[in-house]
Amino acid sequence: MKTIHSLIISSGLALILPNTVNAKPLCPSQNFNQFLKAFENNVSIQKRFTKNPLQWRSYTDSYEAPTTVLKSVKNITWPIMPNAKEQKSQSLSVKTKTLNSGGKKVFVGSVDGDDYIMNYYFYRKAGCWQLKRVDDLSLNN
Repeated sequence: MKTIHSLIISSGLALILPNTVNAKPLCPSQNFNQFLKAFENNVSIQKRFTKNPLQWRSYTDSYEAPTTVLKSVKNITWPIMPNAKEQKSQSLSVKTKTLNSGGKKVFVGSVDGDDYIMNYYFYRKAGCWQLKRVDDLSLNN
């Protein structure tokens, strides 16, 4: 990543400062497991690394096709993924699978029942991971 610097001269002193106007958000980690830890535990990271609009699929019946909507990040209820503390308190299981496309699927679901079942799909874009799709398979979605 290139860093653009600004030169400021004041009272005979020259200061070189990074230009943060065009700077891309720093990726929490290239390693997906470390990225996921940062993503699930930090709402600002969730907002920065979620595609806008986000594809959201809901299932009302296991035999029907899903309802798909594109959600603007402005219309998402944050946090989009429960953090580690919430996962533990709600007895949620988290499993990660690598997809053939190179993306990652993260399953977050209730250990006992169908009350909470979510699949989160992450893909690499511009040198970092990005949440591109959520499948809500919860019983009461």
